[in-house]
Amino acid sequence: MPKNIHVKFYLALLEQKDFRLMLREIKNIIEKYFNYILFGLFSISFVLILLKPIELLKDSQGYLEMSLIRSPVYPIFINVIEKIFGDYFLTAAVCIQFVIMSLAIFYLVVTLRKLYNIQSFWYLLLVLLLLSPALYEVNVSTRILSEALAYPLYLIIFSLFIKAFTETKTKPLLISFPFLLLLLLTRGQFVYLAVVGLLLALFILWKQKRVIRQSWIMVAFIALPFIANFTDKTYHYVVHQHFVTTPWTGIHLITPALFVATESDESVFSSEEEKSFFLKIFKKLKENGLTLSSLDEKNSESTIFYIQNFTKIANGTVFNEGRYFFGIPIDDAETFIKLDTLTKKMSLPLTLKNLAKWSKLYYQNFAYGLNGSRFVMLYLLLLIVALFSVFRIPSSEIKFILLGSAITLFNIGIIAIGMHTIKRFTFYNDWILFFIFFILIDLLLKKTKQYAARS
Repeated sequence: MPKNIHVKFYLALLEQKDFRLMLREIKNIIEKYFNYILFGLFSISFVLILLKPIELLKDSQGYLEMSLIRSPVYPIFINVIEKIFGDYFLTAAVCIQFVIMSLAIFYLVVTLRKLYNIQSFWYLLLVLLLLSPALYEVNVSTRILSEALAYPLYLIIFSLFIKAFTETKTKPLLISFPFLLLLLLTRGQFVYLAVVGLLLALFILWKQKRVIRQSWIMVAFIALPFIANFTDKTYHYVVHQHFVTTPWTGIHLITPALFVATESDESVFSSEEEKSFFLKIFKKLKENGLTLSSLDEKNSESTIFYIQNFTKIANGTVFNEGRYFFGIPIDDAETFIKLDTLTKKMSLPLTLKNLAKWSKLYYQNFAYGLNGSRFVMLYLLLLIVALFSVFRIPSSEIKFILLGSAITLFNIGIIAIGMHTIKRFTFYNDWILFFIFFILIDLLLKKTKQYAARS
């Protein structure tokens, strides 16, 4: 072998060794100064947040005015800030929202670091992923919307759930109760978390052989949605003098049913009021080309059209046109209550009449929320594998995969029933698949290193 090839070979070895030393040094620096780096990321993000404009969207007005059609927690939050900070309350709200979110992210990362011994580098990437909803697209911190509180509450609850599941302890579940109650009173879409909490409690108590003795924990999770419902009614009674739940559910439930309906579906309704309302709203939707039957002629992609025009159907037609139906002032609380009651009553028979078309729309809306059918299959595969493995190999990694995939599917599943699965409602779990990937990559690297050491 020529001499110059020997020289190149040894230089390559030295370079590889230097590169490994450099990586090890970077790793040590990250480990040693992790909290400082974390604080730096939060500080930079805070500056970027302050440079962004404060966004007041159409829904924001309802929170600022403590409207009857808004759940209680965020309107109370934003109005308390207004009382304290006066003319500067919007800037104060943005700052407080970001601080609350940062504390929730910090708590989640601290919790996960105790449970999963992976390189700190992965946790820094995770923090960037968790901060991203505040920095672009969703802009949770700079918008005056309920997501600003729902997101940190959700992260705290997930932290407590995964801690309880991994350590097989009920205490974190008990701590989660007040946070879950606040979340349910912020955004009702998270009612499925009460079911998840119930299943976690059942699993933990079964493992501890205390299902009967501490069954009250499971009862508490069952009762939580009812407590939230009663609290919601009490809030509206105090503020709006009406003991009702937030009257916005019916509009969401009937929207997909109206989209797939035909004019002849009037026959499914028994009362004249229901028939008249259906014909009035359906006629308006048809005039504006906002029904599935009107799209067939255009050969359009129906689900994408439905998602893009959901607010025109729900808010712009069912809500706006429906308010004129009752012959009383359109902004009167009675109007909202009557509209919600009527649409809830009409939703089920109309859905059942067109169940096949509704189901197709539901699945496509569901798949859209997960970025396509491939990701639906991926999450289902992760869920099934983890579910069968958790009883045989109850590792912390398997438990994270099971909980993470389950709540992701639950969240999209609930939203797709009566909403369009846009990023504003689905972003809460975007980080989970990445963290599963981080865990698996870290495990693979450790196994490779162990194998190399033995060789």
